[in-house]
Amino acid sequence: MRNRNRLLPIFLLAGAIFVNWPGLAQARISGEAFVASPAANAFKAGDFNEALAGFEAMLAEHPDDPLILRYIGISHDRLGDFAAARKAYERSLAIEPDSVSTRYFLAVTEYKLGDNDAARKDFQSVTDVAPASDYGRSATEFLAAIGTAPAPEPTRLSGFFQLGFQGDSNVNAGPGGSANRNEAFSEYLGIQYALVETNALKVNLKGSGYFTQYPDPVANDYDLMQGSVGLDTSYVTAMGGVPMMPGIAYNYSKTWLRGNSYGGNHSVVASLGFGLGSNAMATAKYSWSMADLTDDGTAPATTSRDGVSQSAGLSTNIFFANRKAALTLGYDYGWANTEGDNGDTASHSGSAGLWGRLPWEIDGQLSYGMSRTDYTSYRGPLPRESTTRSINLSLARNITEKIKASVAVSNVAEESPDYPDMSYDRTIYSFSLGYQF
Repeated sequence: MRNRNRLLPIFLLAGAIFVNWPGLAQARISGEAFVASPAANAFKAGDFNEALAGFEAMLAEHPDDPLILRYIGISHDRLGDFAAARKAYERSLAIEPDSVSTRYFLAVTEYKLGDNDAARKDFQSVTDVAPASDYGRSATEFLAAIGTAPAPEPTRLSGFFQLGFQGDSNVNAGPGGSANRNEAFSEYLGIQYALVETNALKVNLKGSGYFTQYPDPVANDYDLMQGSVGLDTSYVTAMGGVPMMPGIAYNYSKTWLRGNSYGGNHSVVASLGFGLGSNAMATAKYSWSMADLTDDGTAPATTSRDGVSQSAGLSTNIFFANRKAALTLGYDYGWANTEGDNGDTASHSGSAGLWGRLPWEIDGQLSYGMSRTDYTSYRGPLPRESTTRSINLSLARNITEKIKASVAVSNVAEESPDYPDMSYDRTIYSFSLGYQF
C-alpha cells in the first residue's frame, strides 16, 4: 500500500484557520493563534516531543479545544504512542463529532493498532461525508487494503521454514577430502505461539531447530544440530510523550556435533527500546548467558569451557526515505568469567549498517563490525588479545507472499598478534529459500 504521508504537517496546520467559526466557545484558540504558536512551529519542524509539550500547555489554557486535542493525537501518533493518540482523537470527536480530519486520523491510528473493524467504520464515515477530499481519497485506499470483510481473528501459531546451501572457507577436510568439502546443506524451523497478544502486551513462546550437514564424509566432524526453546515478553507504553518498549527474553539452547551432545546454554536478555523523535529509535540491552559444555572444546563466543558471559550495549536505528531505509549504529561491552585456557575476557565491539528497499522489491542489508578482546587471564606464555572484523551483505526478495529467496556473503577475520596460529580469515556464502506459515 502506498505511503499516506502526503497529508503534510504544513497542510494540516494551514487548515486550522478555518476552525474559528462564529458561535464557537470563547475558550477555543483562534486558527491564526494556533498556526503562529511555538508548538505548531515545532510540529512543522518535525520535533514532535516539543510540539506535544507545547500543545498540552495550550490545552491547559483552552480546555477541551478540539483542534488542540487533534494535534495532541497526531503528535502521539508520530511518536508511536498509538493508544494515547486514540484517546486524544476520541476526546476531540466527543466535542466536535463532525470533524472529517479528526475522524480520518482516528481511523489511521486504529489501523496501526490492528483494530481493523473500528478503522473500517471510521474510514467509511470519512468517505461518506467527504469522498472527493484528500482525506476521502486516502480513506478509500485504506478501505481497499483492509477489505470489506471483518478482520479475521489473528492466528496464535506461526512459523518459518528455511532450506539453505552454504560454502565455508574455514572448513578443511584434509587429505582425501573431495572438492566440495567446504559446502553444506542447512535446514531451519522456527515456531512461535502467542500466549498473550494485545495492543500493548505480547508474550510469545518460541522454539527452533537448526541442522547443517556436509556431503563430504571427511567433513562430518562439522555436522551440527541445535535446538532451542524460549519465552519472549514485550510491552509498548509511553513516558513523558516518549514511546517505550521494555522487554525480557529467556532462551535455552542445546547443541550436538557429529550426533554427540556438545553442551547447553541458558541466556536472558533484558531490553528497553525508546523513540528518538519521529525518525529514530534506540535500544539499550543487557544479556547474560551460562554455557554448560558436555566435554572439553571451544564453545561459541567468549567461553572455552563452562562459564558465564555478560554484555551491555546500545543500538540506534535512524530512518529515512519515508522509513523504507535506515542507518544502524551499535556499541557493546562484554565480559566473561570462564574455565579453560581462554579464561576471563573483556571486549569492546562496534557496528554500523544500512538496510533498505532496492529496485525490483529487493531488500538489501550491509553491515560492518569490529571488536577487540582482551584475554585477561589467558593461560599461555604471552598475554593474548585479538581484533575481529566482519562485513556482511545480504539480498532478499519475496517470490510469493509466503516464499522468500535470499543470498548472503560474509567475511570474518580475527588477528591475534602474539599467537598468529590462532588468527583466521573466514568467508561464508549462502543461498536459501524460506517459507512463512
